[in-house]
Amino acid sequence: MDEGYFLYAEDLDWQLRARREFPVAWIARECLVRHKVGRSTGTTDDAMGRVFMSRSFLKLARRHAGARLPLWLARWGLDFVVKPALRGDVRLVGAGLAGVTTQWTPGAEIVARFRPARPA
Repeated sequence: MDEGYFLYAEDLDWQLRARREFPVAWIARECLVRHKVGRSTGTTDDAMGRVFMSRSFLKLARRHAGARLPLWLARWGLDFVVKPALRGDVRLVGAGLAGVTTQWTPGAEIVARFRPARPA
């Protein structure tokens, strides 16, 4: 898996890349996966989660959208800028836009910058 994603969408990127070489998928019905949402970044509605989601979405678009890139970018704008703006959540708009400016920033630096302050 591409470690450049750091959080969010690395598994989707891996699946899309593998599909080129192995177009048949297998399902293991007996497997059980427990996913603790928000364990790494809090919730997806906090600033750090939104930065990583935005960043990963754009990275996926660059790598896999091809001729559909304008559609992917329109979807990104809707999800990460327009919808939070309509809700009046300037903080999430800024976090979505930070996904653009942090494309090549190491994940640990983003965590240090956007981690919510812990109460004393």
